[in-house]
Amino acid sequence: MHLVEKFSLDAALKIGTPFIHEAYYPLVAEKYITFNICGDHSSRKWDFFQECVSILSPYLDKENIKIIQLGAKGDPMINGTYNLVGSTSPTQCSYILKRSLLHFG
Repeated sequence: MHLVEKFSLDAALKIGTPFIHEAYYPLVAEKYITFNICGDHSSRKWDFFQECVSILSPYLDKENIKIIQLGAKGDPMINGTYNLVGSTSPTQCSYILKRSLLHFG
C-alpha cells in the first residue's frame, strides 16, 4: 500500500483524481516544443544543448514549429529559441507544457 493510501484510510479521507494546476500564459506560437536545462542534477548538465537546437531548428522551421526554453533565472541561454527562462511560474509552465508537442531536457 502506498503511503498516501495509508494516510487517507487512517484519516477517513477519499483519494480524488490527481490534477495539475495551470495558469494562462500568452504563447508565442501555435506549434512548439519545449526544453528545460535547469537543475543541479548531473543528468541535466549536458554540453550540447546549443548543438542540438542548431541541428533541429532547420527541420522544425520547415514545419513552422518554434522552440521554447523554460527554466530558472541563471540558466544558460540557448540561441535560436524563445527564451522564457525565469519568467514563468510553475503553474504557467504547466500551461505551456500541456500544449507543447514535445518536451526534452
